[in-house]
Amino acid sequence: MHLDIFRYFSEEQSRIVQMLEELIKNYPKMTREAAFAQVKGICGAIENHLRKQKTLLIDNLPQDSLDCPILKESENDRAKVSEEMGQLVMVHVDEPEYVGCLSKLLQAVNGHIEFSERFYAHLRKMIPKENLDGINSSLEEEVFTLADFDKLHTCGADGMSAGA
Repeated sequence: MHLDIFRYFSEEQSRIVQMLEELIKNYPKMTREAAFAQVKGICGAIENHLRKQKTLLIDNLPQDSLDCPILKESENDRAKVSEEMGQLVMVHVDEPEYVGCLSKLLQAVNGHIEFSERFYAHLRKMIPKENLDGINSSLEEEVFTLADFDKLHTCGADGMSAGA
């Protein structure tokens, strides 16, 4: 199975939007603890996505492409999303405007997705195939390493589910 980083990121972004939309929809009926746990998980997913976008994709671009204006734009785009996540910390989960902060985060994530579509289309043209193959291999290594790590912590040493 070979992963394509652009498809992977698009699917990851869609999952994040889905989680945020569900949270916003269900927020009024949730306990403070449940809402906070979901916000924490979503923010972790967003931070992980932004980190992978930087370390797996942008940091592995050919040296001659680093002066490209769209890369500066990508930094600004990621900063906007991070800023909206930071705003959640400034408002208590019980305050009425908290759901508004979640909506602003959703808008920032949707803006990130719109930008990413243009950004990825540009990068597809710019990145040589051998570089893209290496980037995809790095993504596979990270994804499957994390999957193996998770499996070890949910299964016993023999690979069987704990308690089976």
